[in-house]
Amino acid sequence: VKMAVSCKPQNCRKVVLKCGEGSYCPNDRSTVCANITGSYQMKGHNEAIDFLNETNKMYSLGESTDLIGQIVERNLLGMKEKEICRIHLDTENLPHFVELYKLPLDVESVELVIELKSFERAKDFWHLTVSERQSIAAGYRELGNGLFSHQLYSQAALHYASAIKYLIPISQSDLNVDILKLKNICYINLSACQLHTRDYQNVVVNCDRVLATEDNNIKALFRKGKALLELNDFEAAKLHLLRTRSLDPTLKAVSDLLKEVEIRNKKYNVKLSKALKSGFS
Repeated sequence: VKMAVSCKPQNCRKVVLKCGEGSYCPNDRSTVCANITGSYQMKGHNEAIDFLNETNKMYSLGESTDLIGQIVERNLLGMKEKEICRIHLDTENLPHFVELYKLPLDVESVELVIELKSFERAKDFWHLTVSERQSIAAGYRELGNGLFSHQLYSQAALHYASAIKYLIPISQSDLNVDILKLKNICYINLSACQLHTRDYQNVVVNCDRVLATEDNNIKALFRKGKALLELNDFEAAKLHLLRTRSLDPTLKAVSDLLKEVEIRNKKYNVKLSKALKSGFS
């Protein structure tokens, strides 16, 4: 599942301070007990200032709805019991920490230390029944909906993608109407997040996945048309928006976007014409 995420838990550097024990790491949905501490440094200062100290913090991996939880979870998935690691955040994530923890604006760096105390692995992915996969996916969808309603589009996208991950492997013989509907809703919601994060190529990809089974899905047609407009594919955008309007002529947003297609197409053609003339002069 492709998605764009502006708050990126993968943008951090990890150093193992103490090796863990055993052969297994937590998996998705594992119940984990961990100690988390956090510190930051100000520009021009060497001393570290503590801002976070959570002992025996419980996680159900995959359910965090905030940036720090997603960073911690991502690293816990690769740790063994008793392991301790230090996470250094890249500058891209610093503004989110400054806002979340009310840190000074001139923070230069943030580090987290994670200790995995214990965990209980969830049922492995390939052992889940169809109904269990459907239930887990529905849970991730609800988490995504909550985040989307608060305009946290990047975090919401992670949960919609997680939901889809559990639905994709379901075979055609087990793919009932409810499961297909849930999968398409998650693709549609993911595409809405991607419009907000300007990942227009993947909006087209995920809308096409819906249209492959629901060729009259108005949201998929409209969002694909909107993404195609942003990609300057004006003819394709117009075709999808006209198709949307034919299915529901009352949608003012579609008519407005069709006007926008014509305006931007004319501007693009004028700009292209000038560029071609200057190239041959």
